[in-house]
Amino acid sequence: MVAALFATLGLLAASATALPCISFDSQWNLYAFGVQGQHNWALGKADDWSEASGAKVTSLDSTNAPPMNGNNTQCFLAQFYNAIYVLDGDSSNPNAVHIFNPNSKTWSIQSISVPEHFDITSAGVILDHDTNVFFGLSGDNLYQLDMSNQVAAKSDPLKWEEVNKPNFKTGGYNPVMAIADNHVFFLNVPGNAAGETNIFVIHFAYFQPDVQAFKPKSGSAFPATGGETASIWQAPGSSPSPQKSFAFFPNDGSATYIVNVLVGISIASPIFKLFQTVLHLGLQSNTTSTIPFPPATPSSGYSAYAGSLDTLVQLTPSGELYYRAISSSSTKASKSTKSSRQSSSSGGWSKINNSLWSEPSASSQIATATAKGGSNSTPQPTASASATASGSSTNAAVEKGVDLWAVLCAPLLGGILAMIMAY
Repeated sequence: MVAALFATLGLLAASATALPCISFDSQWNLYAFGVQGQHNWALGKADDWSEASGAKVTSLDSTNAPPMNGNNTQCFLAQFYNAIYVLDGDSSNPNAVHIFNPNSKTWSIQSISVPEHFDITSAGVILDHDTNVFFGLSGDNLYQLDMSNQVAAKSDPLKWEEVNKPNFKTGGYNPVMAIADNHVFFLNVPGNAAGETNIFVIHFAYFQPDVQAFKPKSGSAFPATGGETASIWQAPGSSPSPQKSFAFFPNDGSATYIVNVLVGISIASPIFKLFQTVLHLGLQSNTTSTIPFPPATPSSGYSAYAGSLDTLVQLTPSGELYYRAISSSSTKASKSTKSSRQSSSSGGWSKINNSLWSEPSASSQIATATAKGGSNSTPQPTASASATASGSSTNAAVEKGVDLWAVLCAPLLGGILAMIMAY
């Protein structure tokens, strides 16, 4: 990633070092961090962003906030705990994790120790939904960092640890990573064709032996190029609760690719692969659909992206915010979006009114932000979410979870396979 010149929505001066990011919290309020390097804003929910009603923008206290001047600044939502983690947000202390608590509107700084060959300033990183563990690819190793249930920093440092070596070449690889269905997806692995990914299975800590192809549901397969990704989340209590799709914004600006992910069991056996194909017929979608690319193309500089249950957001190099309604259940553009969000748009992308980004007195901003905190309810992880990935798994060939349909059909399909083998 390359930091781009960035201005505060036409109102503040440009900064050559800021690499801002945006993130939703667990109640789907949007935050923009590092605007002009120092300014942090709360923008409320998507239904308040129309030109008519205006976003409910609040400036945030910047005490302990990262200056957002790292080479590889990234923001992540811990949905279970309603915390936002910022990695490489401070060039003077790149390994630290800055933790924003949306309930209290406060920042804290978690100390992190790293192995010799791990470099957060160039690593590709994702945060697993269920375990709240970061996975980062740096050099020729995959590493993990367990954030447990943290919504604030602890006195003891946390540690990045080695997990496994990828089964693909990493020399010169600038990873584009996404998270869905408790799998890590590597989108632009050298040698892969368009629409192909390599996959790391989190709960069994192994790399699937074969690449996964995602056939387009509409449009073309996503290109094998660099870019950015954003999770499309599931509502708490829905099934499955982890993300099952993500958006890919490629550097070629060709389209926004929405990848619907439901990954099946993977075992390197022709007979088992036949069994798997029949078993998951009609259930394992592995499809891609497209919507128009946001108004600011990669040629204009680095843009930050975020997703919620039904909305994608782009923060442009010039400091403008665009959003678009989608449907996380169908991966198509939503047809049930409130009319208040259907403002004038480009390719279905609507702009948040720039005039909303005024700057009242700091004391009133911070007081308002704190008052909106309180005890918002936050989804809690299920028992299965407490497991942490481990590199010592002895069952690396079988993936977590077999659905009820598979259990019911297994005897019938087993008989079919037995007849095939006997023949």
